[in-house]
Amino acid sequence: MGSASGTVTVTGTATGVAPDDSVEGRLFRLEQRAAAAEARLGEMSNQAAVDRAAFREELGKVHEQQHTDSSHLRARLDYAEEQSVEVDAAALPVVALGVILSGLSPDAHRLPVVLWLLILTAALAVTLQAVRDARRRRHFNSVVPAD
Repeated sequence: MGSASGTVTVTGTATGVAPDDSVEGRLFRLEQRAAAAEARLGEMSNQAAVDRAAFREELGKVHEQQHTDSSHLRARLDYAEEQSVEVDAAALPVVALGVILSGLSPDAHRLPVVLWLLILTAALAVTLQAVRDARRRRHFNSVVPAD
């Protein structure tokens, strides 16, 4: 049995064109590659500018939405705080009457029943008036548009 050996050499370019081994041929190929890379870089730069503009537009929309949402949230919190203050103000006469009655409890038996009824009626009238005023303000605020 015998043996054999061989060497295969392949030269060429990816385009299938036979290479020009001269310096001028190599420079020409490098210039073509540089021009292709520069064109691709220009395309990528243009696409980046378009993407950047779209991103800025979306960011502006998100900022506007966040501003609108925070304004609505502030308005709702202000309304809830107003409602809380109105409820507290409406209940204040009853609480004050309770404090007065608890402070007068040792001497309460000396007051006539008619005076007790008068005090309770006055406290009830003040409370009901405060509730009516709160409802009227609430209705007025819901009818009149806010600026």
